[in-house]
Formats: sequence, C-alpha cells, structure tokens
Amino acid sequence: WGGPLLCAGRLFYNGAMDTMLQNRLEPAPCADGQGAPEAPCGAGAEGVLGIPSADGCEAAGEEVLRRSVLPCLLDIGAAMLGAGADVRHVERMLDKLGRAYGARRMDVFVITTLMVVTITLPSEREHTLSRRVDSIAATDYTKLQALDRLCSGCCREPLPADELHWRFRAIADGRQSDRRLFAGGVLAIAAFAVFFGGSWVDALAAALVGMFVCYTMKCWRPFFPNYLIYNFAAALASGLIIGAAGLLVPGLQSSVIIIGVIMI
Repeated sequence: WGGPLLCAGRLFYNGAMDTMLQNRLEPAPCADGQGAPEAPCGAGAEGVLGIPSADGCEAAGEEVLRRSVLPCLLDIGAAMLGAGADVRHVERMLDKLGRAYGARRMDVFVITTLMVVTITLPSEREHTLSRRVDSIAATDYTKLQALDRLCSGCCREPLPADELHWRFRAIADGRQSDRRLFAGGVLAIAAFAVFFGGSWVDALAAALVGMFVCYTMKCWRPFFPNYLIYNFAAALASGLIIGAAGLLVPGLQSSVIIIGVIMI
C-alpha cells in the first residue's frame, strides 16, 4: 500500500503546477466581461509574426523574426534547460520552432551553460544570438511539459510574436502552490518510508521531516547562491533531525526515513 500513497503524492504535487498553469494560460476577459482579449501583434488577418502578410512584406517579417522571435526562442531554450531538459531535446525543439516561423535554416548549439543559435532568414542573411545559461537546473517536469506543449503547438500553428512571448512568460513565471507543495512532499516521503519497509511510526516521522524539507525549499533556497551548498545544508540539517529522532524514539528506523528524504 506504499505504492498507491506514493502515486497519490506525486499526482497531488503535479496537480498544483497543472492547475496553476491552466489558470495563467486562460485568456483574460475583455473590459465588458465577454470574449477574449484583443489578439496581440495584429493576429487574425495579419501574419503569425504580427505584421500584415497580404502583400508579402518580407523585409518587415524578417525584422520581426530577428528582433522578436529569435530572442524569445532563446528564452524558451533557457527555461527548458532550467527545468531539466536534455540539451539534444532543446536543440531539436528550437530548430523546429525557427523553421515554423519562417527560417530557411537553423543552426543550434546547446550545452548546459550556453546556447548559440544562428538563423538563416529567407533573404539568405544570417543572424546569430548567444545566451549564457546561469540558472541552476532543478528538474520540474510540469513546467517542462507545459513548455513542450507550447512549442509543439507553435510548430503546428505559429503564434504571433507577442502572444508567444506572453504565453512563455505565463509558464516561466508560474509558482507552485505552497499547500500542494507541502502536501505532496509529506505524502511522497511518508510513502517512500513505508515502501522501503517502515512502520506507521516511521511514516509519521518521515512526514514531519518532509515538512521541514519543503520548508527549506521555500525559505532557505533564496539565501544560497550555490545549489550544491544548499543541498548540503538541507541534507545536513535533515540528517541531524532524523538522527536525533532515532535516539529519542525507541524503534524508529532512521535509515528508512533517510531513504524517503533522499528519494525526493
């Protein structure tokens, strides 16, 4: 029965981000309370880049592609890396996005700390942008999935440049619900403790430690510029608490609780 508890904790945690992202991505109502907001950057009768396309305004389209779309693609790539995406996945996604927006050729090079993208415009001009990625990768599959959905949708039907940027910011600026974060963390750690042979007492102790771990994620992390140092401090504090509890509570399996903490 530890398995179902573990699945429930994970689903509960993912539901926090899914619900939050769904609310942020829903179009806001107009001033009269009806309908969707005005389409940004001239959508509708105009082209996907936010410029009139009836006359085939190629020069203006290339300018929007170079100045608006390409920087947004780099932002998306950096966010995907920060959410834990593989570099090859980011390269493929940026290549598809650039071609969907009219690039004749895309040369994308991505490593964990740097992105270099060269776009060949329809007029055969080339433009290169580079971006240093200095954010610490913290695996967030919910945010990564939302970015993948955005990119896949744009590959099928490109959005206007302004709307693409707006939708990206809605995902990138998303924050977890504190209640769901704590509930998911408690359920996950307690379930792992039981899964690895712990008793109800071990599960209860693991749940309390899980609350402390979630607290460090919310309150300690901003004070540690180095993610490795934060992990060390949080692990040291959690280990000391678990060790002290093992000495004070007879029969408490400290090793099982530690495994539960490590697994998240």
